[in-house]
Amino acid sequence: MSEGGTPTIVLLPGLHGTQGLFGPLLNAIPPDYHRAAVGYPCDRVLNAEELVQYVDERTPREGPLVIVGESFSGPVATELAARRGRQMRLLVLAASFVSAPKAAWLCHLAAPIAGRGPRPLFVVRHALSVPAASAELLRQVRIEASSNSASVMASRLDLVAHCDARDALRRCSAPVLYLHARNDWVVKRRSLEVVQSIRPDTQVTEFNCGHMILQLRPQEAWAAVQAALAY
Repeated sequence: MSEGGTPTIVLLPGLHGTQGLFGPLLNAIPPDYHRAAVGYPCDRVLNAEELVQYVDERTPREGPLVIVGESFSGPVATELAARRGRQMRLLVLAASFVSAPKAAWLCHLAAPIAGRGPRPLFVVRHALSVPAASAELLRQVRIEASSNSASVMASRLDLVAHCDARDALRRCSAPVLYLHARNDWVVKRRSLEVVQSIRPDTQVTEFNCGHMILQLRPQEAWAAVQAALAY
């Protein structure tokens, strides 16, 4: 049984690791909800346990929680949700995973996103399935990611390649909502199927867009969260 009252919405970012891309979703969340967007250190490497601890220290200790793990942050969000137990109202996995996704982007995406690799912008746009009309979003992605050191970006890719939060998902007592992008080249449907194999009660909302659901479909994403909270 979770705590009563209006929950705090805790937002954990994708591979870029910053709060800077949450603007569209924050604008979609009504003002009566408390919000806590947590970014990761851009200049020091943290292992998986250290990332969970870092977020845990910045997440409210009282009152109900909705934890949203975007892409890279799915394992962190899942571990934290298992740790927080009765505080949890909902765990949201947005185009994310609890075990290592099998995707070529693990080896090729981080450097060009951060502006350090030779690949042209359109390759990154294609990988993230960002429409040409959303060029400003892609520019923001590169700016946010480039604030990280090369070693930090490399370490995050390594964490993705070796992550396993399946046991944490089993221990998580909160309802689970999975936001799936049908046109996602980064996190494939297999990652959703892994979540469903562990938690058959997972609620799923599908979006006709690419990987960055929270930026491309913020209103619809928030509507899905509200519906799951009311379920």
